Amino acid sequence: MVNIADLPNDVLELIFAECLKIEVPTHMTAPSWHDQQCSNRKQINNNLLQVTNFRKVCRQWADCLYHRYQYDTLSFKSFLQASDFMTQLARRPERLPLPQCRYLKVHQLWTWAPFHAQYRYDKTEFRNLDDLIDLFSETIVALDIQAVNFFSLPMATIERIGSIPNLRLLRIGTDFTKATRQKGVSLDPAVIPTRLTDSECLARLLRAAQGLTGFDLTDFRPVCSPRSLGENLGDYQFTRITELKLDVKTNDDLPTDGIVRLATKLPNLTVLTIGGDGDRGELLRPIFESLREQLRELHLTDVRVLKPVLKLSFPQLRILKLRVWFEDLSQYLRAPMFATAPLETLALHCAPFHKKKYPSLSIPFPTLQHLSRLEFHAASGTVPSTYYQTLCEDNGVECVYLPTRDVQDQEESPDLELASDFLARLRI
Repeated sequence: MVNIADLPNDVLELIFAECLKIEVPTHMTAPSWHDQQCSNRKQINNNLLQVTNFRKVCRQWADCLYHRYQYDTLSFKSFLQASDFMTQLARRPERLPLPQCRYLKVHQLWTWAPFHAQYRYDKTEFRNLDDLIDLFSETIVALDIQAVNFFSLPMATIERIGSIPNLRLLRIGTDFTKATRQKGVSLDPAVIPTRLTDSECLARLLRAAQGLTGFDLTDFRPVCSPRSLGENLGDYQFTRITELKLDVKTNDDLPTDGIVRLATKLPNLTVLTIGGDGDRGELLRPIFESLREQLRELHLTDVRVLKPVLKLSFPQLRILKLRVWFEDLSQYLRAPMFATAPLETLALHCAPFHKKKYPSLSIPFPTLQHLSRLEFHAASGTVPSTYYQTLCEDNGVECVYLPTRDVQDQEESPDLELASDFLARLRI
């Protein structure tokens, strides 16, 4: 008697794809939201549990899942962890093909001085990154690299990254230990083990990875002056990059000079995601001024970062997504920035409703003449009053409640320390 275990592989693939919903998302989103991270972790765990259970059905299913799903997302934070994984793969049965990995995350990368034996337990080294890229080069779509104290890579590693044919999303960052935070120092490349400053390395990476469509600089804080970035990039134009993700952190300087110079090289950038504190908007003003005429989507953790630029025009802006907003939101929406923009979608997280049972939310519909959709995200728990539904209907605007999704991404897929949309793309 024929049963489900006898289905051909192409049919099994369709079933697994539907059940596991492992997809690469379409946007980058805002960072470090506890509820989003919890949701992402839960989704990852559920998928892994399903894979584990499905593998028990029969050998055919186990082999298929091993190849396509078991290692779809991989994260490494130590030399021993990466080395043990490589050893495990080397011992796999010869009948099994090499598994696929689309999101590779290598953190705690040691880039300075010798790699001492004691680092094996809590740091990775260039060899780990190189070996993993070589192994999964044909399937990697998203790559997340975080270095310890100083971000720099050998040219051989940069060339490896540039040779990944399907790489679309790149996230780079620096994890500073307590005693080593430096800013704006001048380093002779001759004393740097890789011979590249952090700004030079960033420029080389961008030139090498020509297929990138999304770039995440959330945790990238160059030690060397970022002003040289424009010179390092030269006349290059990165026409495929459409999304950029940044973060303003408390007591931390965002390298705005370098980012503004980078922005001039991104003629097709349309989506900007900014996380972090809302009281540091003045720091972001040069970036907004540089990109305002081309941005179509803004994804913000805190609406207050817009205060310094509310009088500017954003002629292409169609989508605004907010995590943190306040009762004076209507004053923001009446400002020239939005009154003169073709804004079609306003997406609001319901966190303010959770914190205050009846927050005052006023949407100036007459000012937002192009508005066609109002979204409330994470609408479980304290659901916004039906008053907003009625108000939207009276103004010809679609009102949508999304109970389990985040304001940054309707189709959110998992992240773990990255940030929703982008994080979903870079899942782990």
